[in-house]
Amino acid sequence: MNSLNSYFLIALLCMATALYSQINDIHSTETTEVIDEYSQWLDDKIAVAAENGNYKEAVLLQENLIAQKDSLLDIDKRAAIVELELRFEDSRQQSDMALATAKYASQVTKMDQQSLQQYIYMGGGIIMVIIVLGMLSRLSFLRKIQRELKEKGMKIAVEKMRAEESERVREQFLAKMSHEIRTPMNAIMGMSSILGKQKHYQSQEKYLNAILQSSENLLVILNDIMDMSRLEAGKIKIESVPFRPVNELMKLRDILKYKAEGKGISLQCELDNDIPEVLIGDPVRLSQVLINLTGNAIKFTEHGSVHVKIKLKERDGGKAVIEGKVIDTGIGIPEHRLEKIFESFIQAESDTSQKYGGTGLGLTISKEFIQLQNGKISVESQPGQGSIFTFEIPYKIGELSDMPNEVAETTTVPLKALKVLLVEDNDFNIMVAKDELAEIIEDVKIDIAANGLEALEYVKKKNYDIVLMDIEMELMNGYEAAREIRKLPAPKNKVSIIAITANAMIQEIQLCYDAGMDDHLSKPFTPKELRIKIQNLLFKRSTT
Repeated sequence: MNSLNSYFLIALLCMATALYSQINDIHSTETTEVIDEYSQWLDDKIAVAAENGNYKEAVLLQENLIAQKDSLLDIDKRAAIVELELRFEDSRQQSDMALATAKYASQVTKMDQQSLQQYIYMGGGIIMVIIVLGMLSRLSFLRKIQRELKEKGMKIAVEKMRAEESERVREQFLAKMSHEIRTPMNAIMGMSSILGKQKHYQSQEKYLNAILQSSENLLVILNDIMDMSRLEAGKIKIESVPFRPVNELMKLRDILKYKAEGKGISLQCELDNDIPEVLIGDPVRLSQVLINLTGNAIKFTEHGSVHVKIKLKERDGGKAVIEGKVIDTGIGIPEHRLEKIFESFIQAESDTSQKYGGTGLGLTISKEFIQLQNGKISVESQPGQGSIFTFEIPYKIGELSDMPNEVAETTTVPLKALKVLLVEDNDFNIMVAKDELAEIIEDVKIDIAANGLEALEYVKKKNYDIVLMDIEMELMNGYEAAREIRKLPAPKNKVSIIAITANAMIQEIQLCYDAGMDDHLSKPFTPKELRIKIQNLLFKRSTT
């Protein structure tokens, strides 16, 4: 404010100085003109007096002229001073007024500034209030969202727990159902097989065949349900192990040739010579696919043949794509059913299940197994002319050196005079097992233990070559018995133990190995499967 007043006064002084100079110039000009005119008049008077010889008058006029000039100049100066004073006073008054106006303007400006500051403070305060309210609203909203998310999270956790519990209950139910069905089926199929090999009336043949076929159909249904359940739960894991394709094809032929012969049709299995001798992949899933597709083909073929072809479609470095074809001369599939034939519970016609049996899950499961191995499957068919199922699966190429158990798989270790401990609590299964052991082992010696506690006492007292261990038993189950046996001093703890059980779930099989058992065989089983398991274990023991 002080600097503003200083600048204003300096401006006023500059204006006054310029005004004084201008007034002085004006008055000087006017005075000079008056003196010049008066001088000219006296000069004329002096000249006239001089011409008339009146010199004294001329001198007086000259003196008067000089005095008048001085007087005029003095008057002019005084008037100029007075006028300047008047003007300066006017300028001062104007300056005071301007200064007062400036002060007033300054005060107004200051007041405006204060008002503006007040407005700014008020506006800032309002903005801060709005921001705080917005933050509080946002915080409230976030807390609401957090509560909702927490509630949803709790609901999801509860639903997850329910789903897990439901899945656990379903698995327990399936495991229990599988166990309860497989246990009597083992006795039925075993006794029917034994009776079929013994002398019987020709009229009884058809009944024995009917029992065997019905049992096999029931077993297929059970396996399909179990496989489908594991697929839906995402619990099917694809292995990557070395295997020989020829072995899987031979296994297929051995399992299904009697079924084909029973229907009067031929079963041909053909393996391309270009296929590598050893592949790396999942032989169990390949075998299941082949059995499902070939079993279906036999089931739906009344006359003619079923031809299984395995060939090399493509080979690139260390990888090979294997193509499998299952060709039959059966009933065929209508064109409008081809697109849905791989869906669950779908068969060629609505009455197919009633006429031929089955669940309609075999093709679905086969497709799932193939896709899990990065393969694909397709079908060509015409009603009355048969069907062609074609699948492709990529594998890595292996070497014979990758298969340490190759010799054990095909060994023909003689089975004679073996001491076997059979741990089983079902009388029917004991009857079947004793007959099957007598069939595959010459001069076999068998002891029977009804539970794990008895089995442990038998192993403590005697030496055995093989222990065939059931799992679900009272007092002590098979898992506990195996663990207790492994705690015994050598060589008792080295006895070979094979789980012979109706527990067929993957996790249940793993529990057998975790308990210290050497191998697993699911009920129902064939004498050949049991013989191979025993031979493999004896061979491994002899080479270690």
